[in-house]
Amino acid sequence: MKVYLSSPSAKLMQELMLRCEGIRLNILVSMAILPNNYEAFLKNFESIISTIILDNGAFSALNSNIGMTTGQLLHKFKKHCEKHKDRYQIIFSPDFEFGPDGFEKNYEHFLDMAELNIDVAPVIHNLNNGEIASYLSHNPEYIAIGQCEGRRNPSNLFPAVYRLYNHGVKVHLFGITEFDLLAGCPAYSCDSKSWLDDSTTGVVRFWNDERQEQNKTDILYFPEYLGQKREGTILYYDYRDIDVFESFIKARLDLTMDDFLGLKAGLSRELANAVYYNDLSQIVTNIHISDGIVF
Repeated sequence: MKVYLSSPSAKLMQELMLRCEGIRLNILVSMAILPNNYEAFLKNFESIISTIILDNGAFSALNSNIGMTTGQLLHKFKKHCEKHKDRYQIIFSPDFEFGPDGFEKNYEHFLDMAELNIDVAPVIHNLNNGEIASYLSHNPEYIAIGQCEGRRNPSNLFPAVYRLYNHGVKVHLFGITEFDLLAGCPAYSCDSKSWLDDSTTGVVRFWNDERQEQNKTDILYFPEYLGQKREGTILYYDYRDIDVFESFIKARLDLTMDDFLGLKAGLSRELANAVYYNDLSQIVTNIHISDGIVF
């Protein structure tokens, strides 16, 4: 499985390139917020970039002030894809309608991209209304599952992913990176903004090989103030395997606990979370292979 880091900064990429010899990253970039000096960004970090996928930017356009209308963004997206379509492993079809009844408009955009000879992955926003069948009729290589009701419930998600997988389609899961969901269904790829969201709130995810469970994820919390707690996390000073974590960050990132508590704490958390999700890619791939899931 490919786990894509969503919109990594040049600073993060630079630090990973310096600290993690041989690392290869899968990254997602958004049309709405492409990195500054994008061509230079790609050239500077080509040695650590494995594959790139392109999001149309709909989510950013609808939830942030990006300084352009959805119509302007769509025009920019089409022009960029016409010129650079060979750069990306997956280009996601414009899906500006996020609601359960937005299929018709999104489908029109999908057909428009096909007329421009741009191969795009449609994005599903309803698992129960015939969207899957409509897109399967076009024999796409990839289909993405975006925001839709109940998608984090395995009883809803898994049958949809297996249906697509059995039709030879590679499924991308937008914004789903929970281990149990990734390991439990034959999705081809997913993307994570959690590496950044967690970092800004003091959370670090760590794959602890000392654990016996299949899911060896420990979620550590580095509070801004003493006494703060966060549900579902372990305070780093209460963590029984803190020595294992310290050995890991030293070996993989040449960092110490002081880096997670001082002025560089934010960047250090970003680095640790980025490595966690990058490692998760191979961890889930191995589980899929053992379950007979191949692409």
